[in-house]
Amino acid sequence: MSSLDVMLNSAFEAYNNGDYEQAEILARDVLNAEPAHGDALYLLGLIAYQANALEPAVDLLYQAVKLYPQVESYQLLLASILQKQGRLDEALSYYDKFPNNPMALSQKGFIYLFKNQDSFAESSFQKALSLQPNLPEAVLGYAQSDVRAGHLDEAISRLEKQVEQTPHPDLLAYLASLYRQKGEPDKALSKINQAIELIDNASFEIEKGLILEQLGRFSEATQAYRTSIDIDPYRADGWTNLGNAYRRVNDISAAKDAYKRALQQDLNYVEAHHNLAVLLYEQERLPEALEHYRSVLAQHPNYLPSIYNLAVIEEETGDELEALGLYFNVLSQNGQFPDLDFRIADTLTSLFRRGKKERRQALDFAKGWVKNFPDNPIAIHTYAALRGKKEKGIPIDYAKRLYDSFADTYDDRMRQLQSKAVDELIKLLPLRNYHTILDLGCGTGAFGKAFFKKGMDITGVDFSKNMLHFAESSGVYNQLHDSDVISFLKTAPQSYDLIVAVELLEYLPDMASFCSAISTHLDKEGIFAFSVETTEQDDVVLSESGRYVYRVSFIESCLEKAGLSVIKMHSLDLRREGDGFAKGQIILVTPRNP
Repeated sequence: MSSLDVMLNSAFEAYNNGDYEQAEILARDVLNAEPAHGDALYLLGLIAYQANALEPAVDLLYQAVKLYPQVESYQLLLASILQKQGRLDEALSYYDKFPNNPMALSQKGFIYLFKNQDSFAESSFQKALSLQPNLPEAVLGYAQSDVRAGHLDEAISRLEKQVEQTPHPDLLAYLASLYRQKGEPDKALSKINQAIELIDNASFEIEKGLILEQLGRFSEATQAYRTSIDIDPYRADGWTNLGNAYRRVNDISAAKDAYKRALQQDLNYVEAHHNLAVLLYEQERLPEALEHYRSVLAQHPNYLPSIYNLAVIEEETGDELEALGLYFNVLSQNGQFPDLDFRIADTLTSLFRRGKKERRQALDFAKGWVKNFPDNPIAIHTYAALRGKKEKGIPIDYAKRLYDSFADTYDDRMRQLQSKAVDELIKLLPLRNYHTILDLGCGTGAFGKAFFKKGMDITGVDFSKNMLHFAESSGVYNQLHDSDVISFLKTAPQSYDLIVAVELLEYLPDMASFCSAISTHLDKEGIFAFSVETTEQDDVVLSESGRYVYRVSFIESCLEKAGLSVIKMHSLDLRREGDGFAKGQIILVTPRNP
């Protein structure tokens, strides 16, 4: 054995022991003595690859392959590095040279998966397994093919059989991620811990963090992300997940620093840009937030979370046309955001109010919305509202979707809109002992929470399950009913001392029927107290805001026909509306004496 062979063997031994610095020194000494030494070039390429220096690694492997085109290991390593660089077609050209190499076939399968050529991918994995049964890379790829085809349980079964025979860390980690996706975090945690016992790496710790988050064990999840960074500080996803963990506990400064560290590792890492933009937006640093959102869209024009958030900013800064373009972009890609439809409706209303030209633009947008989504109650109702045209049966569907969508933020939203109806209504109520109270359209329980005193029996009615959840948590309601108010009043067995309806009649187009139903459920000296938005235009008008507004004389007529007498009527600004306030009344009535 020559001295160069001895030196090269020592270099490989150092590399295998993790002493990359010594391995590089020895390999370069070999290369200095013999510049065309293929194994020395190959080892230096491996070392560069290990350090994520992909371009130098490719250059070294190109030299080795050019000098020794018959050596399979040189070409497969080169193909692997090209694959990691995203140079997929070039990588395939090298893998294709080895049609019976199971590893080459497996890597071809992964490339085909990335290129959405699923049938080619499956064939590659099948052939790899026919040549080398239980090859971990091929089993992993086949499982990913199953998942892509929507066969999650089949993928889990395939992986479980394999790891039962031969536990392999990559297979255990992927199995853990599938259990997490399936909503079985306990099983997922067991699998990822098995993988980490075999070999710990940054990816496994990140997966463990995600599983721990699903289990609600947030401090442990944060520690897992920190461990991933200790193992590999150059992982952008490790820093990003750590930022997410800090943000969850409201450590905004640490979260921002973590996102910035992620971008130092990978300037094009989309999730870090997006999450940093969200933080900056919440801090009202809009120009910086916009910069990061645009960085995302420059690389991934169809990244829906950033398109949506950018639309929200454009809406809030008054560029309705730009916002609508972005919102409809999200819709066209079937983006699922809970309040998207209502964002569009609000933006159309704001545009409509600007002037004659903008009214035409808003109507055109709304017409197109209905045309493309003919079963969407929000689109139908909004288009009807902008035209001032009633649509029978739509308001209940519209209002239900509206309040389900905004339940989490409804109370804050009412504060921002300076809503006064609850406080004013309570001030106007006569001082007496109210025992049985019916809160129609109770929402999150704003009236109940403000009015409740010991001994009261309060029943709440709402058709929004999300709203009722918050009303229940208030602890002031004796009964809560998931129902629209008309259906409830038709079947309710008792009468009440007090019936209230705050911010309700705006979504009921039939005032007369509602008043008639109320009259049958008021005690002899009971009070019905309600807020209503008013107009001087017509008896009933569907305003561009999507709410019904009534003329005072028409309300009085409906009450009179229902046998109810007005005892108090108070004008007020109900809430902020556009650049001004929505005008309305608080009205108190009681059964008319025979």
